[in-house]
Amino acid sequence: MSAVKSRMQRFRWTWILAVFHGIVAAILLVWQQQNEQVITAMGMAWDTGAPLWPYETPWIIFAIINAPAVLAGRAGSSLVGLHAFREQLPVLLAATILLWFSIGASIDRGAFRRQIRPKPWLIGVLAGVALACLCVSVSAISAAVHWCWAFGAWSLSSALTFVRLVSIVPWCTFVVAMSVRTLFSSSSRPALGSRHSSNA
Repeated sequence: MSAVKSRMQRFRWTWILAVFHGIVAAILLVWQQQNEQVITAMGMAWDTGAPLWPYETPWIIFAIINAPAVLAGRAGSSLVGLHAFREQLPVLLAATILLWFSIGASIDRGAFRRQIRPKPWLIGVLAGVALACLCVSVSAISAAVHWCWAFGAWSLSSALTFVRLVSIVPWCTFVVAMSVRTLFSSSSRPALGSRHSSNA
């Protein structure tokens, strides 16, 4: 019993984040699925699209919280030919749970606290990931600014839409920061090691 308790304490964030965000995601996705049915039933009755509240609100909240899972889930769904929202729902839920499970596992293992010295091939991968994240961030900000410029009037609805459009930017910023930190730590450690050897 103590071994099980010790193991649960060691991986507490892994399970807390995965279960909590999985439940929240399931609620939001089921809520949005109900809204999709209403939107489909209305057809062309809404010339300018469905009202933001309540028919688009759960999806906006879900996209803001789980932006990487949305990108991965929708890309994966498109690859296997899942286009309807109800078909994408289990893929999006699985991607969300995997996202927060990975984040929780990284926290439990102290990956965000300790400095990691990557292998040479990993340095190139990290640099590529950082560059890709920068490109995605610039593209998202550009799309959001273009949307604001096109629709102009500022309101709660437009503010939420703007936040949804740039929701991936904080995630990309974090990935870039962690990649840069790892790259700089890997470049500074050899110099530190040679200094110790020279002093000896």
